[in-house]
Amino acid sequence: MSYPKISVQVVTHQSLRFLPFLLKSLKEQDFDNFSILIIDNASTDGTLKFLKENYPEIPVFRNKVNLGYSKAHNQGIRLTKSKYVLCLNPDIVLKRDFLSTIIKPAERNSLIGGIGPCLYKVRFADQETRHFLEKTDIFDSTGLVISKSLSFNDRGQGQKDKGQYSKQEPVFGVSGACFLLRRKALEDIKYQQEYFDEDFFAYKEDIDLSWRLQHRGWLIYYNPKAKAYHFRQTPAYSQKKKFYFDIPQQFKKSFLVSCLSWRNHLWVILKNCPLKLFISCFFPFVFFQKVKALWLLFYCPKALFYGYFSFWGKFFKMLKKRRYIFSRLRINNGE
Repeated sequence: MSYPKISVQVVTHQSLRFLPFLLKSLKEQDFDNFSILIIDNASTDGTLKFLKENYPEIPVFRNKVNLGYSKAHNQGIRLTKSKYVLCLNPDIVLKRDFLSTIIKPAERNSLIGGIGPCLYKVRFADQETRHFLEKTDIFDSTGLVISKSLSFNDRGQGQKDKGQYSKQEPVFGVSGACFLLRRKALEDIKYQQEYFDEDFFAYKEDIDLSWRLQHRGWLIYYNPKAKAYHFRQTPAYSQKKKFYFDIPQQFKKSFLVSCLSWRNHLWVILKNCPLKLFISCFFPFVFFQKVKALWLLFYCPKALFYGYFSFWGKFFKMLKKRRYIFSRLRINNGE
């Protein structure tokens, strides 16, 4: 039996306002050797009705509760058999040649475990009807980078495209909003049948998976020729002023987002950071964490305290995962 080369899987949760644009862009692809799977996390906004009426041919795996990004994508990975898995957020819109372009580096180099595209920002041209899109040449992500404070950022985010990220090259990681993964690499790094770490629920699980791929010697590449657009579900946009980024993103974050982001960041470091690297980055890391904790203390103290206790609640479980990861290293600390 032959399987589609790419399994495209989308995790939805109250995503109806974005889904029509993503599915339309998938149906218009110039590449046909792929399948689509929707994993729905208990949506109540009409997502399932929309899919049944407009895309009855697309299989939908429905969860009765919101299981989060990680567990839902793991369900999809286990349900499919393709050579590659494309993990998508529902607020992504693909260019017509995206699928045919994104896999080219991986087909040429069998050591590539993951590939990320050039993501641009997009918004609704009309916030009331949401019928039309306004695509931009402002970067959303050209790969994930790590700083000396052991913080992680989307490279180029907010910058205008002037050709500064036009080179295909290795990157530290890829945004989970649009991440092509080689199944062989996923099978190589899984821990007790988990590919994405399900304890994370959502946020920073893409960083964790990227780092684990690198620990096993898999390469992660940025492919600038594969282009897509990303809403981000809480865009920093004001109706009063026609600017895309005039409201600080922190003010858009909910308690849950702030809590998970802070806790999961610490888990990523605990699980994956080599001791020598942590020692060399200790003072910038501590300074960054103090600033972040102070910000949360004033902005969202519940997130700080819940995140703190949640971190320690699974501290020893994360240590166990760390021992497993470092017992299987294929690269040294220098690499």
